[in-house]
Amino acid sequence: MGFKTGMIEGANIVRIDLVGAVTFDERIQAIHEVCTEHYKVQAKFKILIDARQVSKELTQSEQVILGTYAASREELKNASVAVLVVASQIVHSHAIQKSSELGHEIKLFHTENEALIWLNSK
Repeated sequence: MGFKTGMIEGANIVRIDLVGAVTFDERIQAIHEVCTEHYKVQAKFKILIDARQVSKELTQSEQVILGTYAASREELKNASVAVLVVASQIVHSHAIQKSSELGHEIKLFHTENEALIWLNSK
């Protein structure tokens, strides 16, 4: 499995670690797992996605489907999402754009500390 989900200790932030050749299906599974195992009805979802070690790119259509799927989940309505990437990494801009258009607040970061500061301010 190319992903792992969990809560960041002492924070109301869900963490998704993506590692290696993470497939489209695995990314869908990660979203589903977050929604079913980490969702708290009263809390606005704050999610940190660490994609710095991802080696597989998605096609443009996969990106749009992924962004649409994430934004369609009622549990993720109005979620704040910080995505960690490395500067040289190809960013899945179509997934980010589609998800943003459908209600998510998504921001890219190069350091975990900056991402956590932003999420904690939400």
